[in-house]
Amino acid sequence: MTFAPESSAETFSLPDMLKASWQVSFPQILILIGAWCVTQGVPIAVTMVAGLIGGIADLASGHGLHGPGAFLSIVVGTLSFLYFFPGWITVATKAASGQSVRVGEVLCSLDLILKMSGLMILAVMAVSIGCIFLVLPGVYLAVKLQLSPYFLVDMELGPIESMRCSWRATEGVFWKLLLFDFIFIILNWIGSMIIVGTVFTSIAFAVGAALIYRSRLSQAHEH
Repeated sequence: MTFAPESSAETFSLPDMLKASWQVSFPQILILIGAWCVTQGVPIAVTMVAGLIGGIADLASGHGLHGPGAFLSIVVGTLSFLYFFPGWITVATKAASGQSVRVGEVLCSLDLILKMSGLMILAVMAVSIGCIFLVLPGVYLAVKLQLSPYFLVDMELGPIESMRCSWRATEGVFWKLLLFDFIFIILNWIGSMIIVGTVFTSIAFAVGAALIYRSRLSQAHEH
């Protein structure tokens, strides 16, 4: 069974969605902060520690700050992010659906982690190639594929099918999604000035994107 959102699905109100992203997050904010600390904070900390160790090793071996240690720190940071990212999407999706969230749900199966890793690799490659052509195609692809992780986690689809569903689900709402993303980029920038502000904006963004995903779902079709 595959899930194919219809491009004719009803659109959503951007102001209402922005408001809902905060309203839905607030009742479970402490749990969501805990989930953020595990899924986002841990990879950041791991990357910083790996970077420090790699930098010291590179300096000690005479490679400067751009030796194999620096490369290894990037690999370790990326792997830690990929390990926890499916859990972050799971938690955000459950919160958006009104279900109670537990921090322990950030730990996912190896199968889901591998599928999400495949999806992220394909999406990053597509966006990167798009950015080569005057950036705008890359932005377009990033928005069109934005809902892919939610389809992969919630509907248990494969990477390609998740990308296909996201592509169809974003038809007719591209500009609203782009504005939604731009607003949260600004909010993240403002939040970074008060250190912990980005935690709250990251939570609201993930839950808001999950709300948009749910608003674009259609009935399941068997093929």
